[in-house]
Amino acid sequence: QTTGITQINDAVAQIDHVTQENLKIAKDSAVISDNVNKIANDILEDARKKKF
Repeated sequence: QTTGITQINDAVAQIDHVTQENLKIAKDSAVISDNVNKIANDILEDARKKKF
């Protein structure tokens, strides 16, 4: 029974670790997305100011 509990604890710890990694990736992705959005808006603003 102790072995089973240890295995469950290890599995939960691994799930927690992966969840924390996923959270970091999600936060990094949000920052990158915001940066790309700002760049795209800057490009659009510059294009509006140009005369073709």
